[in-house]
This record gives sequence, C-alpha cells and structure tokens, in this order.
Amino acid sequence: MGTFAAIMLLGSAAAAAGAHQPDRGTMPHCMSFERYDKLAHRLQAHPPLITPARLPRGMHIGRCLFEVKGKRLISRACAYSKNKNELEINGPRQIYGGIDYPGCFVGAATFSTDYFVNVSWSAEKVLDDGARGPGWQAHWNETKEGNHAEALLGTVVRHGNCYSNAKTKICLWPK
Repeated sequence: MGTFAAIMLLGSAAAAAGAHQPDRGTMPHCMSFERYDKLAHRLQAHPPLITPARLPRGMHIGRCLFEVKGKRLISRACAYSKNKNELEINGPRQIYGGIDYPGCFVGAATFSTDYFVNVSWSAEKVLDDGARGPGWQAHWNETKEGNHAEALLGTVVRHGNCYSNAKTKICLWPK
C-alpha cells in the first residue's frame, strides 16, 4: 500500500485545530508541542497546492474527478498513485508527512487537509458492502480532516478511466 498507508495515518485536523489536541506525552521528539501547534494551525488555515516537488515518491499529478452523492469534492488537478490493483487520489491541497511537516509524526500528531479516496481490487468472495466478489471497491476519508479512508463508498464498476456506482464517481486522467 505504500503511500496509501501513509495517508491512512494522517491524523485529525480537528486535533490540529485544538478540538482534540494530542496528549503532550505523545508528541514526537522532533518537535515541541508549541511548534507542532503553530505548524498545524498554519497548514490547516493555508494548505499548499500540489506541486511535483511536494509529492511523496510514487505520487504523480493528474486530472481527477471525485463525486459523492452528486457533490463534486475533487475536480481538476490531483495527486495520485496507481498500480494494477489500487488507485489512490488526493485532493490538490493534501499535505504529506516528511514534506509539509516532519516525518517523525505518527498517529494523533498527523492530520489531513483535503479529501482522498482509494479504489482497490479485492479477490474476496464477499466485498466490504456485502456484494459478491471479486471486484473493485472504494473507501474515502468523508471529511477533509478525516485521517482514515474508513468510509465505505461500496463496490464500484470500472469504465475506462472511471470507477462508479449509484453513490460515487471516481475518475483519473494521468498527465
């Protein structure tokens, strides 16, 4: 999973914003709580746009469309990684550990600033939504602040560059 696993570790921006701050005892040794708090507030208030220099290894810039229940969440530029069994799409204002904030952050000390979605092939006989497998299924973070792709979008069908079902449409056009 590589980059997807890293994205799944992104912590709550609500924590960064102070709604639920991490315990001072859990802060990484690389940064004081005060410096972390300032950095988190700055990134949350002004998340940077994607550029090739800001992408983790294996990520690329493409053009994407991600809709849920007719609401467009990612449109145009996006960051993505893709292999034969998985597609990960990040919104254009996503932040990355080791690039936008120190790589020593883990758990509640990390956060997200944009939507992300993961489409993966499952060889299982029963998919996460109860549909018969094998097949493609999609998960997302449901809120920009969400740090895990634990919200199920369900089984999706691939048509060219897009994966869709009655609830979602996920498309990638590599540049």
